[in-house]
Amino acid sequence: YLFRSPHGERLQKNKTAPPKYFKEIARSTMCMYLVAVLSAFPVAQGRRGVETALKPTFMDATLEPFPVAWYGIKLFFTVIFADMWTYFKHYSLHSPVLYAFHKPHHEFHDPSCFASFAVHPVDTLATFCPILLMCLPQLALYWPIHAPFLLFMGLLNFYLHCGYSVTILEWIFPKVWLNTSEWHNEHHRISVAHYGELLTLWDHLLGTH
Repeated sequence: YLFRSPHGERLQKNKTAPPKYFKEIARSTMCMYLVAVLSAFPVAQGRRGVETALKPTFMDATLEPFPVAWYGIKLFFTVIFADMWTYFKHYSLHSPVLYAFHKPHHEFHDPSCFASFAVHPVDTLATFCPILLMCLPQLALYWPIHAPFLLFMGLLNFYLHCGYSVTILEWIFPKVWLNTSEWHNEHHRISVAHYGELLTLWDHLLGTH
């Protein structure tokens, strides 16, 4: 309801095909199962008492002097790396050789929030395999900072697939290079542009917009 008028405007208004909610939910559920399997590796490592990337205190996850500045730099490059990974992963999956693994997601030309994670298992593994990096203690991450960041990424993905354009978000997000519902909905409509999943940075740099 929050995405509907007067809060937002429906995209692809002329579509008459019935929604595919059950198929979207089924595929998203499979995706979340595989994400849980990947997450089990660093979780199990931590429960065995083996050091992981997650540190118990903020100071354990940063450097002296200027610990806040150092961690801010780390967070900035984490975002850039995550967006670069998902952009080139997404672009590669649109190649003729690999598109069969991404095509199931594009069955939803006019998606809903349920389609946010409705992807093929190979697509899921390609997207979320960086979770295994959490097994590396050298990354030194502080969970209370990264958990809200991951939550925001999940909520953003819901918005990108909701099928509605919320005016205030469409005004704010482009100012900081964040992806928007209108931007990503265009990808579902034509499939040959707008590959960014978090930011629109790489689409602008590489001319895929």
